[in-house]
Amino acid sequence: MSLALTAQARAQQVAAVLSSKSGAYQEAFSAFTIAFGTAVPSFDLSVENPHFGPDTRIVVSFGGKAAAFRYPDNLLLIYCLAPGFSPDKAQGGDRAMKISMVPEFNSLLSKLKIIQPSMRSLGVFWLSPWYSDIESEIRAAGSKERS
Repeated sequence: MSLALTAQARAQQVAAVLSSKSGAYQEAFSAFTIAFGTAVPSFDLSVENPHFGPDTRIVVSFGGKAAAFRYPDNLLLIYCLAPGFSPDKAQGGDRAMKISMVPEFNSLLSKLKIIQPSMRSLGVFWLSPWYSDIESEIRAAGSKERS
């Protein structure tokens, strides 16, 4: 019984906000709920503005629109699937944490080699400006894989 109460109390302290309940946002939220271990109240910004209970301490947002929403100052924001978003002080930048959904490139390349053992090169035809800072990581992973 006490474990159930603990999970219920933990769920009341966390809320999720999705830019919409479609595609990657819904999939990521579903995986989060499974990992979290209990139901989490969620809000779909394409339908409604979120309203948080007095016990809410953390908001986990999925998508750029959800990350950029103006949350109450007393909440910690954890955001993902929001490329290019960087909270400023007015948006609680000091109370925000990013979770990257970009895979670790050394691991990605080793998995690709399992699928395609004869692969000798991999071209990146386009890279979003939001991800331009990871170009050096991609090149380093490729160089390491070749040696």
